Amino acid sequence: MKPWLACVVAVVHAADAADSFATHAAERDKTQTKRCGWVRGLKQSGEPITYERAPTGLADIFSSMVTAFWYAALAGRPLAAHWPESINTIELPRRALRNKPYRLNANETYFKRTHEAFKETLGKRIRNADWPSAPWALSGNRGMTQWLFDHQRPALNASGVEGDAIHAAGCVLHHLAKPHAAAYAETIAPLLEKIDKARTRGPVVCIHARTGLMPELRRNDGGKRSRPDDEMHGTRSTSIGVDDVRGVVACAQEAEQEAGGKSSWFVAADSASLRADFLKRFPGKIVLADWAPDPFASYQVGGGSRGGGRRRPGGAPDPRAMRAALARTFAEWYALSRCDYLVASRSGFSRTAAAVAVAARGASVRYVGRLAAPCRRADAGSPMERLLVSGGAGL
Repeated sequence: MKPWLACVVAVVHAADAADSFATHAAERDKTQTKRCGWVRGLKQSGEPITYERAPTGLADIFSSMVTAFWYAALAGRPLAAHWPESINTIELPRRALRNKPYRLNANETYFKRTHEAFKETLGKRIRNADWPSAPWALSGNRGMTQWLFDHQRPALNASGVEGDAIHAAGCVLHHLAKPHAAAYAETIAPLLEKIDKARTRGPVVCIHARTGLMPELRRNDGGKRSRPDDEMHGTRSTSIGVDDVRGVVACAQEAEQEAGGKSSWFVAADSASLRADFLKRFPGKIVLADWAPDPFASYQVGGGSRGGGRRRPGGAPDPRAMRAALARTFAEWYALSRCDYLVASRSGFSRTAAAVAVAARGASVRYVGRLAAPCRRADAGSPMERLLVSGGAGL
């Protein structure tokens, strides 16, 4: 191709991508207004409360950002986020002024060892209307939506929050987790297009299989007890296959019946061997992202509890590689959050995506926590729906 023609093609592709993103953004805004209009209607003024991203996985970052959102809403202040790695991937409503890849010193935290004390302090602030007026930063890896709705619902209502716990949290995440135009064009749109193409043939059932959190699949490997997603973390492979996730398959088949018959399955899984086995066992039925699973928290400075950045050879992370890893991870999460039929596993990745799908689309969600347990629906008001909000590190 001649250079001048290549330039013309590039310009046309860029224009098409811009039009595609504009259409998608308009559809998102319409959904936000129709189903979650109260989020933008909250009265917020003054110095923002800053959320400092936790050095962990995407779902925990989202859950803890929701906690910071509730804190800011109760204080009547806007929320800003310090999450430098997400620039050009996630279009946050407001960012901290200094977006450098180091951690801020948080004034209050809600990690595993501090979240109970945080709840006590937050309760006192609500009772006494004692909110900080100076610049204030929060950090943690715990979601507190269900606790707040159980114990502080009048205060939330007075702040303008609407809906039950799962719809409110889903609306907040729909507001916060907006794709950036660059990541949408490069990574997200191609995956959504694959799923939309499958929808032209019939319904799509979305599956998230986080096998590493299913204790039945933990095995001994050379005298060491291995998690089945260790292959994802670059250590040793445990060759997980479809037969190991029979409960997930049963849930997907049940969702397929509800959807009205033969469906395609979009599978998001941390195990490369499980993805490959789904393709082998269900030819012509499976939709996958075009990339292999990334190491956990490989998009985060400092990594996470399972490795990621902490195991990078040579020390300093490559910012471009981190942004690309985050874009891939976010794309799969975003696709799950836009599903009408969703099979969630024992993972915050599933639960946060399910909350958005329920709030924004009225999705039908099924849950598989342990393979020996039956497939359970997360119907409105059910214990399973509550588990989506309160399970694990919370939402």
